[in-house]
Amino acid sequence: MEPNATNKPKPNGKALLPILVFLVLYLGIGIFFEYIHPIDGQMGFYIMSVVLAFTIAWITAMAQDRKRTFDEKIHLCAKGIGDDNITIMIFIFLFAGMFGHGPRPGRRLPRGERRTQCPLLCGHRPRRRHVR
Repeated sequence: MEPNATNKPKPNGKALLPILVFLVLYLGIGIFFEYIHPIDGQMGFYIMSVVLAFTIAWITAMAQDRKRTFDEKIHLCAKGIGDDNITIMIFIFLFAGMFGHGPRPGRRLPRGERRTQCPLLCGHRPRRRHVR
């Protein structure tokens, strides 16, 4: 057997899809809400959480391989990152805290305003100004 004849998988451009999904979501939404359609009092890159963009990219990565079960995909991903049990625990805390942001304690939102992690995915509506 020759040294170059190994059973390496062929490189495939589809493997970069989750990274592209993350960059398009996070940078795209951040640039859109920072420069194209700014929302008063909010910075564009803080409108969508990095954790939410990561989760959507992770789901994209999990959906790519149809040969394995979801359980096998999670264990394969966790094994590639580090210890299987520790990584799954980190995933649980990461996903549980994804929508945990709200108004700061002691501060109330103005009437009729609601804050969400991602206005495009969660139905954000800008605050209306009532003139009396």
